[in-house]
Parts: sequence; structure tokens; C-alpha cells
Amino acid sequence: MELSKKQGLFDLNNLYNNNSIYLLSYPNNKDIFVSYGKILYINNTDLIHNCNTLDGTLGAPILLTNNGKLIGIHFSSSKQYNKGKLLIYSIIKFSRIKNNSLLNNKEGKNINNKEKINCIIGELDIIENEENIRIINSYEQFIRENKNIEYQKENENEKEIKENCEIKINGKSIPFSYFHKFSEKGKFSIIYIFKKDIIKTNYMFYKCTSLTSINLSQFNSNNTIDISGMFFKCSSLTKINLINFYTNNITDMSYMLLGCSSLRNLNLISFNTVNVKNMRSMFNGCSSLTFLDLFNFNTNNATDLSHMFNECTLLTDINLSYFNTDNVTDMSCMFLGCSSLKKINLSKMFQI
Repeated sequence: MELSKKQGLFDLNNLYNNNSIYLLSYPNNKDIFVSYGKILYINNTDLIHNCNTLDGTLGAPILLTNNGKLIGIHFSSSKQYNKGKLLIYSIIKFSRIKNNSLLNNKEGKNINNKEKINCIIGELDIIENEENIRIINSYEQFIRENKNIEYQKENENEKEIKENCEIKINGKSIPFSYFHKFSEKGKFSIIYIFKKDIIKTNYMFYKCTSLTSINLSQFNSNNTIDISGMFFKCSSLTKINLINFYTNNITDMSYMLLGCSSLRNLNLISFNTVNVKNMRSMFNGCSSLTFLDLFNFNTNNATDLSHMFNECTLLTDINLSYFNTDNVTDMSCMFLGCSSLKKINLSKMFQI
């Protein structure tokens, strides 16, 4: 059985079916109870197993017998079968609710009473004073600077960002502008506050070379469909917080991180790429990345993967075993310039 495309997960049956597992629990607050069994199959986000369970086993960890790897959490039993939730699904769900009002402490009181603000938070490192520094961008501005180039798209609306974004630097609101003149050198905090959901954030931070970190955990991307070139050539960016960044409706991630040459780590565990068609040059020029976990990437609808890892010169191992290339029409130069690459797992990409 296949995992739901809607959940953006992959078919793990080939990986886990018939594997021996065990549950650890303390039913009725007594001695530890260990139950052994096997995984029968994976259905959507559920892990169906045949371990014996007792009252109080709810929440028991499900581990592989051969290596002790935690892969799921038991949550229900019936006469027909026992059921757990895949751990990766639980982590993704938690990452999406941890900042909202669903979280309570052990007394049942709301942990987060703060009003939610739709915003992106960043840090700037200004090395020259009295210089106009690019602090935000729009696609229309990008096109004006790059006439007749391949990235052009139709019907982009500059007003969406310009009319719905308030910018604060070190807590002080400034008049909206794509550039800002800093009177002195140093490190500054910057916050972009949005009055409504933004549909397209493509090239929003194009060549914002003074940005050193970006936090998207409070940005409402529920209705966002295009993040292409969002951090295009942000060459000083070392950290991007993508936890809670909702990508279910996004169709275009091309050039998203092109030229982010200082980016060393990237946590993409919350990414749902089920609707993404274009991943062209997504990590192109990320020359400081040493590891990429693309385990939960769904490429069922992808058509363009060309130049995806171009010039990722420090990557030594890429696991693309869950990539589905049935609809892909262009994979040219996918690993061009990956001079340190020693291992590529393509076991599912080219199944016939």
C-alpha cells in the first residue's frame, strides 16, 4: 500500500515491511512491558503491527529490533490489528502546532497566549555605513534589473508585497523601501510584518547580501504557491529556520537557494513537496552545505530537476532513493560541479 500523496510522505513498505519490532511500555504503572512482533504494512501515516498490547500501552515507542531505531508511536489496538503513527509524521505535525494555541502545560493552561503575527524575522550584518542596502525585493524589481532573462514569468503583482508589508529595524518602523541607508556598521534585527497572506514570495530577498539569518517559523505560508528564487544569491545567509514553514500548496521552488554559498545546515523535515513541479537549481551554488536530508521530498509531480545540486561542492553523499522521476522531463546538469560527491543513491529514480 502506498503512503498518501496528500501527506507528502513516501512508500515505506519496501523499507519496513516484515521488519521485527518491539514496544516498550509501563502499563498500569507496573514493571516495564516489552512486546515483540512485526510490521504488517504501512497505510498512509499509520504503521500496522502485530505486537501484543496491554491497557496503558498508548504512546509506547515502536523500535526496530535489529538496531533499536525509533520509527513510530503506538496509539490504538483492535481485535484485527494494532496501529501506530510513523515518527516522521508525528514530528511534522508537532512542528506545525507547537507555536499555536493547541499547546497546554500539564495544568491545562495555554502556554502560548501571545497574539500571532504573520512575519519573517531576520538579522543583518552591515559592513559599510552610509550605503543603500537591499533589505527586501519584489519580482517586478527583479525583472527591471534582469531584462529578457529566463526567469521571467507573467502576471506578477508588485503591490502584494509593497502594500501589505511593514518593516521594522531594531524595533523601529521604517517607510517601506527596497533599500535602506544605514548610518553605521554593525548587526541589526529586521522584521517583515504582513497584513495578509502572501501568495507569491518569489525573489523576495533577491541579492539581500547583508542578511545573515532568516526565521520563517511565524510566516503564514498556507496560501503561498511560489517561492522560486526567494533567497537568490543571499551569499551571507548562514541560517534559515524553516520549521512550521507550510509548503503544501507550493508548485515552484526553483532557484530558491541559488547562490546561498554560506549556508551550512538546512532542516527540510517539514517540507511537503507533493505539488511542486519545478525544483530547477533549488540548491545551486550552496557550496558550504555538507549534508542534505531529502527523505520526505515527494517528486511525483516534478517535471524539472535540472541543476538542482549544481556546485554543491562539499556534498559527499546524496540519497535520492525516494525520488520519483516518472514525470520529470529535465534532469540536465543535476550534479554538475559536485566535486566532493562520492555516493549517490538513485535506487528508485530509474526503476522501469
